[in-house]
Amino acid sequence: MVIYEMDNEVKYGKFHNKHGANIVFYEDQRVAHRKDSYHKGVVFTEQPLEIGSLFQLKILDKGGGWAGALRIGFTQHDPETGIPSGALDCYNNSHYWILSASTVHHDGKEHKMDFSIEELKVQDSIGCCITNEGELKYFVNGQDRGVGWKNVPTDRPLWGFADLYGLTRKVKSEFTFGERVVSQMMYLQCSAMIHSHCHKYRSMESGFPLINRCILPMC
Repeated sequence: MVIYEMDNEVKYGKFHNKHGANIVFYEDQRVAHRKDSYHKGVVFTEQPLEIGSLFQLKILDKGGGWAGALRIGFTQHDPETGIPSGALDCYNNSHYWILSASTVHHDGKEHKMDFSIEELKVQDSIGCCITNEGELKYFVNGQDRGVGWKNVPTDRPLWGFADLYGLTRKVKSEFTFGERVVSQMMYLQCSAMIHSHCHKYRSMESGFPLINRCILPMC
């Protein structure tokens, strides 16, 4: 179990200043937009994420008539040392774990999930985390969609990685650094589980409870 802290004014993390040639940033580097074509849209988290932290993105725009969609996962490759043209270049790389459509790719190997990221719509969120046990887990709108990979090394820094490919043109950061945070979207989707595990609540103006301290059997 992991203790999560949450605040009603979470300030989400920024994307790294190393990015694909077609990426532009808005909202103080918290929104990434692929401004042209269908590729060269890779982004990284500004810094490595802690083990157990959620790397989550909200889809803000899809379209353009392209094939394919967002790819998302983790990498041990420091973006300061160079960036790939796209996720496809990393499928055979031992330092990347990437979900594309319904398949997680790593070092030339594949693992099928029971959902496809290409089915996600605008305003949907897709997230992933690496557990203390080295499992790569995926979440869609706060719902646990299972383990995408096992035995991910946890003794080296891990950056969140995404490729705004094909139909996916714009995403927004819903991840944080330093603290392990469950977003309000995840909280609402998982309210039943949270109510059964949280130790303390206090009211917010919106009428939703704010979690001060919560033990979740997740990452």
